[in-house]
Amino acid sequence: MASHHRSRYREEQRLREGEHVKQGQWELRINKTLGEGNFAIVYDCVSVRDPLARQGTRFALKFEKFEGGGELKKDEALLSALRETGVVPKIVCQGTHRGNSFIVMTKGGMNLHDFRDKRIKREYICDKALHQVDVKLVYALGYCMLWALKKMHACGYVHRDVKLANFLLDHDEASDTARVSLIDFGLSKLYRREDGTHVEERPPDLSKFRGTTSFASPNAHDFKDLSRRDDLWSLVYILIELYSGTLPWRLGNKAEDRSKVKEETRKLKVKLAASEFYQYFQSADGSDKYCFNFSQNAGVAKGKSRLDIIQLKRLHDMARDLKYDEEPKYDELLNRFKGECGGLLKLDRFGEPTVVNLSAFLLPKHHGHNRREAHQGPSSTSAHGVGLTNHSRGGTSEQAQKRGRDQGGGAAHQKRRRLEEVSPAAKPANDEIEERLRQQPTVFKRRVELMQTCISDCVTEDMFNMFMHSYLKEQIPKRGGKYARNLLVNFLATWCDAMDKL
Repeated sequence: MASHHRSRYREEQRLREGEHVKQGQWELRINKTLGEGNFAIVYDCVSVRDPLARQGTRFALKFEKFEGGGELKKDEALLSALRETGVVPKIVCQGTHRGNSFIVMTKGGMNLHDFRDKRIKREYICDKALHQVDVKLVYALGYCMLWALKKMHACGYVHRDVKLANFLLDHDEASDTARVSLIDFGLSKLYRREDGTHVEERPPDLSKFRGTTSFASPNAHDFKDLSRRDDLWSLVYILIELYSGTLPWRLGNKAEDRSKVKEETRKLKVKLAASEFYQYFQSADGSDKYCFNFSQNAGVAKGKSRLDIIQLKRLHDMARDLKYDEEPKYDELLNRFKGECGGLLKLDRFGEPTVVNLSAFLLPKHHGHNRREAHQGPSSTSAHGVGLTNHSRGGTSEQAQKRGRDQGGGAAHQKRRRLEEVSPAAKPANDEIEERLRQQPTVFKRRVELMQTCISDCVTEDMFNMFMHSYLKEQIPKRGGKYARNLLVNFLATWCDAMDKL
């Protein structure tokens, strides 16, 4: 029995930072992890050698965790089938490394989940810090995502795991334009036969939940066979989250067990699907607070006449009313979304969309205040839910920095303080050693000469002096302050003790 279990065990493999992956004329160096799933890891990598001499070009490498798993075959097939659509990354290289399969793809930017969290300002709404995307940008991104799904469906596939993290936003800052692409086809499947007819709906399979709990359609929660309508359902939830900053099943779900979370989410999704659309934005306590987008002040009591969510409602109603094998009215929805995006879309001659003027809605890159605002609480926001800056606390930014220094703030400052601190027990011993060396310079000089004699059989005198000069006179002082002195004194004391034993 034990040997049987061992034979079934597959060791998980990971790539190391700096590791080189070679395949034919390609050689790539691994930089960092971009994302991870149950069966594969995606790494950022850079070309060291490639057929087109594009050294230094960045790519995404998807690596199977388990040898012989075959998990990337579906990704390879889908990316090959969709390569002419312009909505998926292109495969540039594939092979095996350390026995595990990998594919190398063009890099498509940051996924929408991370992009939203890092580049969209947080506001306090419904007593929660939420990233709310401007409603015009919601419709522009919605157009691009719906376009990608339309192209995939036209090739005969349904995705079945549509979520924020499976869309990439490639933002070209020079032109301030962005393209959206679709990734991760591990759950995708063909929904039509070679003759173009739709496959029949299979009975529910209670052993298989497909998708991600937050974005899965009500049909997925009921273990039903998924089709094009369910990709649209998931898109509805994505756009609601971008618009309001959250989803209703995240606001009130306190369950810790995964099965309970899924069941509570399912119940709420079914209830809301049959309710008025504005209830998707109602606060968890059932009060008259709503997580509406504050980029437009279009709300009235209970939000029934908000004009900015009408097209989201139409998408929702279409996804809800579609039959299993019914084709969505993509073009109708695309035209409605385009009319609401305020000129943020540009279409090329093939109809492929590009988002323009994106930076107008984003925080600067490496913005330091966004994460801190989330922890300041409602007390640091205005009546309209807009986070206040350091100026609202009184004083200039320089004064705020001084407050941080006075309070021991800043990782670099704290580290410098720790290095300069000397423990009370170590300080007398260090002072004693330093005083002894100062009073007996000839003894110290003789010990140095003896040390040189002892190591002469191993290294030359020049090499020894080079080490002494480099380490004691260049490296240690760089550390600064009392820390350098204490390290130097301890080094010399250990040296002297070693000489005494010779």
